[in-house]
Amino acid sequence: MLTKMFECVERNRDGRHGVEYRFSKADYDYILRDNVTGSWTCSCRTARRWYKAALEGTWKAKTRGGAYTASFRKLRMTDELKRTLYHIVLQKPFATGKKCAELLFEASGQRFHSSYVNKMLKEMKLTVKKVTYEKKKKFTVENIKYYESWVELYKTIDRRRLIFCDHTGFNRTSFHKKKGRSPAGTRCISNEQVNQGKRINVTGMISWDCTRMPFCFSLSNENSTYEAWVKHVGAATRQGFLKPGDILIVDNWSGFVGRNTGAELAQFLHTHFNISVWPLPKYAPELNAIELLWQYLKMEAQKLPIPESDAQCTMQVRLLCQSVNDVQPFVKHVDDFIFQLNEPLLEDGAAGLD
Repeated sequence: MLTKMFECVERNRDGRHGVEYRFSKADYDYILRDNVTGSWTCSCRTARRWYKAALEGTWKAKTRGGAYTASFRKLRMTDELKRTLYHIVLQKPFATGKKCAELLFEASGQRFHSSYVNKMLKEMKLTVKKVTYEKKKKFTVENIKYYESWVELYKTIDRRRLIFCDHTGFNRTSFHKKKGRSPAGTRCISNEQVNQGKRINVTGMISWDCTRMPFCFSLSNENSTYEAWVKHVGAATRQGFLKPGDILIVDNWSGFVGRNTGAELAQFLHTHFNISVWPLPKYAPELNAIELLWQYLKMEAQKLPIPESDAQCTMQVRLLCQSVNDVQPFVKHVDDFIFQLNEPLLEDGAAGLD
């Protein structure tokens, strides 16, 4: 009987499936009528109840005195089925619970209800989350090879020489609160809104070596961030923050590695100060510890009052940067991330220092 019911669903499917399909009177006449006696084996309501139980994986047929009765038991996924479901989700990350149940049935022959599949996915920590769209250039063969070799070199290099470099920007809207509380069903609205104002460029460096100054930074309002970077490198060299043999870890911004900008500065630093520039793989902010510092400063800025002028905004950004007295948690976070990368992504590549 259940076989006939599933046949009707597959034959008459028009975009609907499972318990959403409504059996017609002709369907019930085909499903329930006994070919020998010509009578119905059970009522439509009982057949429908058995069908739902079969979808949920809780139906088991028994015979008692020549008649069929339904016994309901809770079927649970075995470890092998969980592994199959896990691989299905990895291959089809956008599949719904119903789709996962169908794919699991095709792979194993075991039918489970979508609600039970969703419950298993939650227990397996395969939760629904915001989709991250990575740049395609991050997954090119050349970049992945460079990523692997960069990580391997990081593990063997004298990390006391490493200087993490980057720049970011603040304005008056950076001090706006991003989260708040409001009654259920209503939006959290703030009336403390100001003009964006001028952008304040923050160029910074943090060292892996804890014996140095924790955070070397400079502020500027210049439109050219490259000019601000050149001035900051010169000031850090004169102040003694940068020392011979240091390695500047930078991203792939043109001001750091551009042919007519960053490359010329890197050659000058290497020739006159024995300071090397080591570019990160493309789109790999997880390898730069100063990115975590920027995130921390942006969160701390939301705790401060909203500045009423550009001058007050500059003062608050300066005080915020001066309050940084320990960057080792950020450095340790990157170290832990890199040293737990054990499985190679591709064949061995090659990475070097400029």
